[in-house]
Amino acid sequence: MPSPITHNTRDSHPPTDEGWEEIVAEGWVVNDRGATTLEWALLLAAIALPSYFILKLALETLTAHYQMMTTLNNLPFP
Repeated sequence: MPSPITHNTRDSHPPTDEGWEEIVAEGWVVNDRGATTLEWALLLAAIALPSYFILKLALETLTAHYQMMTTLNNLPFP
């Protein structure tokens, strides 16, 4: 009896969803339904999250600079 992981289920259980495609490559059943979600998660982790922290750091730096400049402008000069 073949293993359920490597068994080709295309003939015995046809896909029910329109977007579902089972591809048999070298004995493995490949399901690519989650590929788009994974791509979005990787884009979020690689681009959006670092950008958030960089912008947060830049805003904190600008805020500190503004506070320093307002303090220096309020000093009395002789």
